[in-house]
Amino acid sequence: MTDNIGSDGTRTFAAGEIKVLKFADISIDLDLINKSATVSSTDLASLIELYIAYMNRVPDAEGLSYWIDQMKAGMSLEDMGKIFYSAAVANASLTGYLPNASNDDFVRTVYKNVLARSTPDAEGLAFWVNSLNTGAATRGTLVKSMLASAHTFKGDATYGWVYDLLTNRIAVAYEHTVSQGVTYNSTSDAITIGKAISGAVTATDTTAAETAIDDLMADKRAASATIVSGAVSMGNVVSDGTVSAYRVANGVKGTFITSAKVDFNGQYTLNLGAYTGPVLIEVSGGTYKDPATSAIASVSSPMRTAIANATGAVKANITPYTEAAVVNASVASGGLTAINITVSFDNVNTKLGFDIRITRPANIAQKSNDFATSKSTGYGVYLGTLAQYKAEKVIANYNQAIADAAAMLAAVQPFMSNEYIQQAANNYVANANAQNIGAAKLVCLPPDPYVLVTVPWRCDSGMTPPTVKCSAPNVLQNGICISPGTTAPINLAKTWTGTWNWTGAATQCSNLTLNNGGPLTFSLNQSGSTFSGSVTANGVQTYSTPSCQVTNTGSRTGSVSGTLSGNTVKWTMTLNGVGYTGNGSVSNGVMAGSVVRDSVGGSGAFNLQ
Repeated sequence: MTDNIGSDGTRTFAAGEIKVLKFADISIDLDLINKSATVSSTDLASLIELYIAYMNRVPDAEGLSYWIDQMKAGMSLEDMGKIFYSAAVANASLTGYLPNASNDDFVRTVYKNVLARSTPDAEGLAFWVNSLNTGAATRGTLVKSMLASAHTFKGDATYGWVYDLLTNRIAVAYEHTVSQGVTYNSTSDAITIGKAISGAVTATDTTAAETAIDDLMADKRAASATIVSGAVSMGNVVSDGTVSAYRVANGVKGTFITSAKVDFNGQYTLNLGAYTGPVLIEVSGGTYKDPATSAIASVSSPMRTAIANATGAVKANITPYTEAAVVNASVASGGLTAINITVSFDNVNTKLGFDIRITRPANIAQKSNDFATSKSTGYGVYLGTLAQYKAEKVIANYNQAIADAAAMLAAVQPFMSNEYIQQAANNYVANANAQNIGAAKLVCLPPDPYVLVTVPWRCDSGMTPPTVKCSAPNVLQNGICISPGTTAPINLAKTWTGTWNWTGAATQCSNLTLNNGGPLTFSLNQSGSTFSGSVTANGVQTYSTPSCQVTNTGSRTGSVSGTLSGNTVKWTMTLNGVGYTGNGSVSNGVMAGSVVRDSVGGSGAFNLQ
């Protein structure tokens, strides 16, 4: 970066001091996302639609910032529309608005550019032409009225797709212009690239437009370099971390290539130079706001993503789900080979319904994400769900939660068919919905191929998803879809609470009977047929041999481990150096059985759920 004011050297900038970064080809407005929050989401969407309607492109950050200022200064959308129309006519070859067009021709152009309808319906065409003929509207105000009408098509069997198209165009424009703050310094670039991005949006998908943003931006970079960029998110963006790229050789992490810092928006860019081929990328350090607990947390262990063949411009987000995909690729035969990376990421993409390396996750509990795409919102929901899962199971770090997710994603069953993931999703979305009061409602996740989750999403369509259903002939058991005649594995990995008791004579004091009992809590993790975890128990008694008196009758903490065979469970528990053995079974969510005290015997029971 060149210092144009002659103050070469080191300088520390205060947060928010730098508003715009200007390069040879583009400028990045770092403050537009904050400025956009000073107007309502409805007004911001209307400003974006003026660009789409009259200029046939997504806005540039500099222009949108100017019109936000004008709106805050009191200019109406109608007056802005008149100015936009004049500009559209002056650039008729690019916009299609000819200066000598009849009212009929003008309305047809609006239908084509704004509503993507090349052939208007006769009734609608006549209505809008009459509005112009009678002076009820002008060419500078009519578009606003037509857009307002189009937004009422939501859910309409015939024209509902028009509403979906407009919504998707706004979402993509928000991502490009507001979130990324892009202005192309060349007017021709602004028009050409802006039109290509807007034109790539459809009523059902934004992927092509999001890819176009990446591809068209890549054309501005050096053609010979391999550039990898993406978002780093744990459900909320990670900032200040370090992203490092490594070669992959013989299925394992190889030599270091380069590194870069994660910016305050959770974005990174790595220039791999002339290197092409498989690459492993990991982030270390950095902080984020935990989406489940709202606590400020650190990335305590590296989070990774991988690319089978990095060449040219490549998008590669880093999230817990990309880490899960890397975990599954690593344990496959041969390790991190190009084919294993491809298969593992494709599997996760299929399970979740979007590309985890390309789709930018939305921070859905923030009102600034009114314009997040459905896939972006879905990604945010899944990340928040995993954070909630970690919090509810009292898992100390993300490693175990990600290992659990990796196993679920590698299994035949749908990811959302796991009862604990469903519970976490339900609780997380309820909280996110509450925080989104007054902002855009959450949209539904892409339907799972096997199951519809039992989560009360606040969907744009107003739909409340049904309870879990398995595709025929599969049946639901223990929260998992299984084949008829088979038994679903029991998952003990959760917190079990209930009561226990034990009675036995003390061998050292034959006249003294010990009685244990009260509340009992197991917090368990499970790996296959074995499990382990922590214990909290009340009423544990010991005695003093010289006096034969009971002592230490308070609460104790300790550990437990055991095995599960079918529904039969065996465990050993240690409390303050005293051991107990339990034998029982698990049925209908209840773990119950008998307890004996090591070396003393006696008899007792436990009942947890």
